[in-house]
Amino acid sequence: MAVHLNDTTSEAVLQHVAWKKEILKAKKLFETSSQAPAPSKDHCQLIVTEKGVILRKWKISLRNMSSGHAPAPTEDLISYEDFLYDTQRQRDVEYIFGSEVAYQIKRILSGTTDELSKLPKGIMVQIATYLDLQSVSSLSQVSKHLKEVCSSDQLWEKLYLYHQGRATEEVASLAKSMGWKQVFFMNNSISRKNSQDDDVS
Repeated sequence: MAVHLNDTTSEAVLQHVAWKKEILKAKKLFETSSQAPAPSKDHCQLIVTEKGVILRKWKISLRNMSSGHAPAPTEDLISYEDFLYDTQRQRDVEYIFGSEVAYQIKRILSGTTDELSKLPKGIMVQIATYLDLQSVSSLSQVSKHLKEVCSSDQLWEKLYLYHQGRATEEVASLAKSMGWKQVFFMNNSISRKNSQDDDVS
């Protein structure tokens, strides 16, 4: 039985097809591949173009491996806006490709173009540990992503250890509930007060 589409539906279908072609033909900004975590053996590919995000997955099974025929991939095309809104899809990307890739993808889709923000988060944190507190504050104002780095527990734990040498179990437990940044400044405040008391005595 033939299905007849009205003019509005036909136009919507054509627009969707044209949108997909536009994403596929657009310039690539990022591309990576990975095998999904065990027990899955699926091969996954992630591509970001100037027009959207492409997620491909090849279902790997004993049947298609023994037959010698490569399976056809499933393909999911997503707009920037939909990807940034879809937290579950973001978690899926992080699960398959890792947190650094997920972080980098969010930077690209958010339009972050400054050179520092293109560095992996771990390297940016390492750089920030060598800065004084005023410089860390200035760096946090460069972009949204650098603000996230400069507010992260990963950075402030390193800064605490750099300035204090070590963290007791009590401090680590406190940081777990309050965050390392708050613990850092609370400790600084106590140290300044103790120093002032010593000067008075």
